[in-house]
Amino acid sequence: MLITVTGGIGSGKTRFALKYAAGISREGVYLSTGDHDPVIPELPSAHYRAIHAGNGQHLTEVITQINRESNLFLADQRIVIVDSLTSWMAAGFRATEDLDHQRSETQLLLDALLSYQGSCL
Repeated sequence: MLITVTGGIGSGKTRFALKYAAGISREGVYLSTGDHDPVIPELPSAHYRAIHAGNGQHLTEVITQINRESNLFLADQRIVIVDSLTSWMAAGFRATEDLDHQRSETQLLLDALLSYQGSCL
């Protein structure tokens, strides 16, 4: 299941996403993205962990690794929260002017998100 939360800067998207995630999953991973210093919010429980996934291909690799290491039988009890795709894309555009490369990176990330065996928020 892929869930998208939208809103303006400072509108409470992260707070809403974490509260929502706590209501539908037992464990999760909060992924901070972009090329800025990560600000890790208070996580819902000890069963959640935070990772600064950065930008570019690294985010795709992190999601793929989490999926590979996860127990398939617990897929309905876990969630990955990506905060945020906007900062990931902005960092990618700042890193390169090659639109074909950015398009390729975006497709790889989409493939990783859609193949994740659990929920993505």
